Amino acid sequence: ASLAQAGLGLFAIVALILGMAWVARRAGLVRHATGGAMKVVGSTMLGARQRLVLVEVGDTWLVLGVSPGEIRPLHTLPAGTTAANPLAATGGAGPSQQPGGGTFAEKLLRSMQNHFKS
Repeated sequence: ASLAQAGLGLFAIVALILGMAWVARRAGLVRHATGGAMKVVGSTMLGARQRLVLVEVGDTWLVLGVSPGEIRPLHTLPAGTTAANPLAATGGAGPSQQPGGGTFAEKLLRSMQNHFKS
């Protein structure tokens, strides 16, 4: 009887620890270790499986196109750029200046589809 009680107590403690870890992760209290050199500044969904991610590495921001099988660098800009259109602030081509027309999301999807076809 005492062995069953000790086993039940041990199970309850392990379940409590796992439950607290799950709550901490869901509440955003746990951050994934990245070595301190990289930080995700922002992210936006472009489609069902494609995202646009802004990552800070040192004093540089990297704009990355992320799909299930690939991470592609799209643009680099100085960290802390707060202009409404960061590409225009760094002299890059904005949507009205890019050949081929269409939105950025459409161009990213086309680029990734072309890459997967070849």
